[in-house]
Amino acid sequence: MIDRDRASLGFAAGFVGSLLGAMGVLAVPLGPLRVVVIVLLLVAAAIVLARRNVAARPREMTAAARNAALAGIALVIGAYDGFFGPGTGSMLVVAFAVVFGDALTRASGNAKIVNLASNLAAVALFASRDVVVWRVALPMAAANALGAATGAHLAVRKGDRLVRGVVLIVVAAIAVKLALDLSRSG
Repeated sequence: MIDRDRASLGFAAGFVGSLLGAMGVLAVPLGPLRVVVIVLLLVAAAIVLARRNVAARPREMTAAARNAALAGIALVIGAYDGFFGPGTGSMLVVAFAVVFGDALTRASGNAKIVNLASNLAAVALFASRDVVVWRVALPMAAANALGAATGAHLAVRKGDRLVRGVVLIVVAAIAVKLALDLSRSG
């Protein structure tokens, strides 16, 4: 379910983007970004809903166009992940489905590569600045790894229908949580 031709470039661009985003988060307040993220998540949900009955059609692209699109997506969404994070996986899935014509299951597999890189970059930077609370982070990382393995297994077995439903549920939950946080803060 992973496009090996895109994996290394997606990983590298996601890593660099996340480093840039994580450096930014150490210098900028996060409050105003919540509104932007809510809008982006709702757009992502609308795209997933609109693709409900659309068959995946891999786009014919030159290698240069494919690489430019992949680097741009991974760099921008990687930077967002390093800076803020909520909904990164969903945004990557939607971007890969729309830009490359991936089926949602394949888009999800390809998104994992970029998301892994962005998480590793952010953890490395935050750890080097001694801002990670390891007693909280390590159990969360273990639970995340277990959940990811379970989710990947289910996605491969159940296909696009399951991925679509999970993406929509996650996007809705994150949008509601961010809206509640925004209403409480001011």
